Amino acid sequence: MKRLVSLMFLLFSCANVKEKTDKRNLPDFYFVGSVYMMGNRAGWEEIKAFKVGDVYDFNEEMYIKVLMLGLVKEMRTVLKAEIDNSGGIQKLSYNLSTQDQNISADGIVEGGKFRVTYKPPRGSPQTFTYNISYPVLTPQTFVFASAKGLIKEGKYHYFDPSVATFIDAEVKSEGDTLWILNAKGIVVRSHVKDGKLILQNQPLKMDIIAQSEEEAKAPVEPFNVLALYAVKPKGSLGDPSRLTFLKAKIPN
Repeated sequence: MKRLVSLMFLLFSCANVKEKTDKRNLPDFYFVGSVYMMGNRAGWEEIKAFKVGDVYDFNEEMYIKVLMLGLVKEMRTVLKAEIDNSGGIQKLSYNLSTQDQNISADGIVEGGKFRVTYKPPRGSPQTFTYNISYPVLTPQTFVFASAKGLIKEGKYHYFDPSVATFIDAEVKSEGDTLWILNAKGIVVRSHVKDGKLILQNQPLKMDIIAQSEEEAKAPVEPFNVLALYAVKPKGSLGDPSRLTFLKAKIPN
């Protein structure tokens, strides 16, 4: 009997420890949603952020399946960053991988400068250094910072690690539900409701809609990336099989 009581006490204690551990490991911010490109579901995104002292430990992962020149590519990106209470990044690491290549980058804000080192699939690493006057946002950290209430209207620096773009930006709000980042025509919109991120409008005609993990990570059909750059002619070309001559003009 004593042995049975001891065993029950041990199981109960372990359950309490597990419950406490699970609660302690819950993120301070969580988002998961489906990625839509030009209205077609193409993958998913997951964001987790943990408060560690005076900063946030930010983790974002995105998966997209695309069709490129007849080949199916599965692209996965991972962004990890240290974010302060202004919403700006202090450190970051970024990785983009497909079946046949891998690109990574590491960045740090220090002494009024932002320094980023890229490691391409082949060749030597390249380092870029930028002078900074404002907090630095990425498309991914901007939506987190706006939902978390860290962001304010004003000037920021915009950095997109996927294309090594660093330009000045301005952030504005429309009420309590919409935050807009405009980096010289590159626009990111963050739709927030009751402190939760419900919709993102990202560059490259990408919309990310909050869903359950099961819905967001369900299998997807590959998205044809050429549709992003396709040029639609005015009028009709008629029967393409009878076309013998085509003249095109690209406006300045």
